[in-house]
Amino acid sequence: MLFSDPLLAPSETLPCPTHVPPEWHRGRQHYAVWLLEIEQDEVLQRLQQARHHLGAWLTDSHRQAHITLAIAGFLVEQTRLDDDACPLQLAALRQQLREQPPRAIILTLGGLDSFASAAFLKVGDPQRQLPDLRQQLARGDDFRDSPYLPHLTVGLYHQCLPATEVQARLRAFPHTQPLWLTCRSLSLCHYQADELQGPLHCIERFSLSSR
Repeated sequence: MLFSDPLLAPSETLPCPTHVPPEWHRGRQHYAVWLLEIEQDEVLQRLQQARHHLGAWLTDSHRQAHITLAIAGFLVEQTRLDDDACPLQLAALRQQLREQPPRAIILTLGGLDSFASAAFLKVGDPQRQLPDLRQQLARGDDFRDSPYLPHLTVGLYHQCLPATEVQARLRAFPHTQPLWLTCRSLSLCHYQADELQGPLHCIERFSLSSR
């Protein structure tokens, strides 16, 4: 649910939890995701402007700027659980991306919106490139709780805030002119599963084709 939704907006924000539930990672160490790393200066500038605009509402923890595309799963030597990444399938997919790279992705970046738990900058896909790429990458049970929505996370909330106050602050963000974002690489990254909002570590970065 989005705070911009006139009918289904959350009634309040959800504060960031203080720890990662152990029943999620079940002792597994590394969780892998497919993503687009963001390094474009004007996009990073807007991200900082958005964080400054929301200020003390957000937690201090920020991962590197990125747009998540799909979940790879927990990195294990032998699959046991549904959310484990199959080593053979993952290796085959990585080889396919090296030999037949998808073309570079052109996106747009807009103004602020928010889920109940996190504020984000809107991401547009004018050439409809993301669905095909996600179909190539996704496990099939990716983003099971809600439909996939590309976005650039600004930060997580550390307090409970009423919807009216959040909506007013989001509308007041002045930087809404669309920015063009060209992504020339795709990254497979992982993070420590028992660490809340820990840093992303790149496993492999795949160049995208300019064709």
